[in-house]
Parts: sequence; structure tokens; C-alpha cells
Amino acid sequence: MITIRAKLKLYENIRKTPFISGYRPTFDFGKGLTSGRVLLPNNKEFFLPGEEGEVEINFLFKEFLGNKFNVGENIIFTEGTIPVGEIEIVKILSLE
Repeated sequence: MITIRAKLKLYENIRKTPFISGYRPTFDFGKGLTSGRVLLPNNKEFFLPGEEGEVEINFLFKEFLGNKFNVGENIIFTEGTIPVGEIEIVKILSLE
């Protein structure tokens, strides 16, 4: 499993409800789409629309992460075809 720390921004004009730890949107790394599991810090119950903060994200398959999988990259995430937020990769914690 691949794990990163990322700064996440949830768009408030598009998504109307918060999400909890375990949220699984689709990420576009340029080589195709892949889902990732967003884990909130232990002291955070939910993430509100319009909010920004650091989270951990798990991905199952490295081959779908493409050439945009680098610290500092900004990646859009979607629900279906609708962009609902973005992340900036802060740190790559695990590549296994």
C-alpha cells in the first residue's frame, strides 16, 4: 500500500456535506484515475466543505499514480466526474 501525507482542500461550492475518515474519492494523477482512502487525524471527526488541512491517503496500486506522484504536486479529486477538491502532496510515507 502506498501512503502519503497531503494538504487537502474540499471545495465548498460543489460538495455540500462533510466527509469522515475512510472517504474514497477518485484521484487523477494523469495516467488514469485511481481511488484513494483519505484518513483524518485522530483528533478530527469530519472534514467540512471549504476546509483545508493535512490528511493521510492510501493508494493500493503504484502503477496508476503516474508521473505526477511527487512531493509538491497538486492533484484534483472527484466524485464521479465532478471535481470536489484538491490535494498537494506534502510527504511520501510508504511506497509498499
